[in-house]
Amino acid sequence: GKHWYNEKPTGDFFACRNAIADIAKRYGVTPLESIDYVPHDSTFFKDLTLHPNDIGFVVYAKNLLSDLKELYKIKITPNDWGDFFI
Repeated sequence: GKHWYNEKPTGDFFACRNAIADIAKRYGVTPLESIDYVPHDSTFFKDLTLHPNDIGFVVYAKNLLSDLKELYKIKITPNDWGDFFI
């Protein structure tokens, strides 16, 4: 199964994520929901479940850039990043 769902001494994965997000919000930082940036398919993970491989990081970067563009109303052209990221 998904070992990152299992509870650890520090709490489960989502409890830790939520605690960090709550602290970030108190300081005016907008946390991004990145849990779905990489498809939940072992093809995209180095260890098959948690840490993205090279392809997984490309997909992650593309989705992160999309969220940042929306959050900050950034206009990025192909001349800035290349057609892949647009």
